[in-house]
Formats: sequence, structure tokens, C-alpha cells
Amino acid sequence: MRLRSAVALTLLAACAFTPVAPVGAVEGPARKVPVVGEDKRIGGLSGLAVLDGGARFVAVSDRGALVEGTFLRDGSALREARVTRVTELRGTTGGRLDGNKVETDAEGLAITRDGALNISFEYVHRVAKYRDPSRALPYPALLRGLGMEDNGGLEALAVDSRDRLVAVPETGPRGTDLPVLRFEDGQWRKIGLLHPSDGFAPVGADFGPDGRLYLLERAVGAFGFRSRIRRLDFRETGGVFDTAVIWQSGTGLGNLEGLSIWSDSDGAVHATMVADDNFSALLYGGMVTLTLAKSAGTM
Repeated sequence: MRLRSAVALTLLAACAFTPVAPVGAVEGPARKVPVVGEDKRIGGLSGLAVLDGGARFVAVSDRGALVEGTFLRDGSALREARVTRVTELRGTTGGRLDGNKVETDAEGLAITRDGALNISFEYVHRVAKYRDPSRALPYPALLRGLGMEDNGGLEALAVDSRDRLVAVPETGPRGTDLPVLRFEDGQWRKIGLLHPSDGFAPVGADFGPDGRLYLLERAVGAFGFRSRIRRLDFRETGGVFDTAVIWQSGTGLGNLEGLSIWSDSDGAVHATMVADDNFSALLYGGMVTLTLAKSAGTM
């Protein structure tokens, strides 16, 4: 999501760092991991997947690019995300996407068992499957009546343990709970509701090894961006999901959007996020990573 008005308020505030305030389910502080590369298309990163136990990553840009790379590490700690390839995402016919944000605004990323990249887009709200970046395979149309704003669509996209896509919109009709959607039997289905709170909106999601959905949320204010991770008790009640905030930040970590939950070779579970810098040198555009505590029930 590109927040033009919000960026105007937060460019200066983003340079100041407010310490992260763990809610009780993380080990140690959040750590910044810079994204390094020479390609001018690197920026505006929104969706993220950390792969192979923290060896490499895939991300999507809100200008319609697939960004791939590897991590440099100090022991088990991520030190740097080094971009090795940037590829333009194409449309359903193999042609170029409209570059005026109408079609290129890729936000959410989830990888299914077949290795395909599933990407959600804003403005023209849709989800597409990419077996390679050269051609999009569209999913059926989303449910009607979601009431999403142009730049407030399905930023939170994840794959559950049964290889089904789950999505949560960033916005909906004012004053209502947000639907949690799942794709199964060839169609999108509403399986429950999420109650927004404290000015935070969903911008990223991933399932943990515990089978629960971890939801990255963002709040925007005059002093910058704040982020938190909520964990959903993923029982199919059809009602409002029970949630718990497991981590919350102050300002200074950037406009965090994508979230990836992954395990390293020692079995430690990490939550890594990526910041959308809106292609501005004044905003942080790297990653932020946390180690989740065993007491959080993630093991």
C-alpha cells in the first residue's frame, strides 16, 4: 500500500527510533536487516516469504516486480538481505501490467506446495497464481460486497497446512468487522471475522508451525508507523476469531507490510517482516526480524 498522505506526515518521524515493546511472546529485541542491491526496481516491498530455513527470500514490490535474494548471516542471525534477481510480473496474457498502479500494486505473497507464487493485488483487487513471473493464472473473482478501498485490499495472504489460501482485507465497510476469507473447492468463502482495534489494520499474514495464523497489522499516526503481530485462534466458528497481540512496536521500524514465519535449522521460530519505503530514500526499506519465544506456543 502506498500511503502518500501518511508519508508526508511521517518522513521525519520515521528517522527517530522508539524501542520495540514486546508483549511477552518474543525473545530479545527486533533487529533490522538491510536489503542490499543495485537494481532501481528494488523498493516498495510488500509481500515476503523466507525460505530454506533462512537461506533465501522472495518478495513482491508494489510496482509489479518479483524480488529474490539470499541472506548473509552471523551464526543464526540474519545480517543482510542481498538481492540477486528482480523480475517483472506479467499479466494473464503474458503482456506487461499497466504501470500506473492500476494493475501493478502487488501486496500479499504466499507460496503453495507446488512452488507457485500466489500474489494479491490492490486497486484492481485480485489474487493470481504465478508458476513463473511471465504469466498470471487468475483465481476466481473475490466475494462481492467486501467494501475494500482502492489501496486497502488483500494485503494479508497466507497458505494454511492444507495448502489453502487465506486472506484478510485491510479495509472494509466503516464500522464493521473484517472478513477472513479462504479459497477452497474453487471459490472464495468467508470463514470468520476479525475485529479491528486500536487503529491497526491487517497488512501481512503467515501461518506458524502451530497451525495458527499470525497477522501483521499497521497503524499510521503523526509520529510515524507502528506495527504489531496478532495471533488468531484459527477455529472455524464463523464468528469473530479470538486473537492475542504477541508483539507491538513503536515508531522507527518503517512501514512494515509483509510477514513470514519460518524455522531455522535449530528449530527456533522467527517472524520476519519487510518495510515498504514507497521508493523514498527517507523511509526505511529493509526487513525487521524477531525470534518467537517457545512459551508463545509456536513450537
